[in-house]
Amino acid sequence: GNHVFFINSLNFLSFVSLSIFDLNGRLIDTLIESNKGVGNYSVVWAPSAVVSSGNYLIRLEIGEETFTQQITFLK
Repeated sequence: GNHVFFINSLNFLSFVSLSIFDLNGRLIDTLIESNKGVGNYSVVWAPSAVVSSGNYLIRLEIGEETFTQQITFLK
């Protein structure tokens, strides 16, 4: 299945990066890596067939701030 991530209320123009990592820190996918203006955004992650079920880390960087959250992906 697909996972949808929301970035709510970006209040200023900023470089935004949204990436998925496995629990060993290996990059699995990069969903956003660009400048974004003011607004709300949604991003769909459609993992490739080689991505296994399990726990992953999603890392959101907005300017100089970084947010990390663990997610579970089930096939």
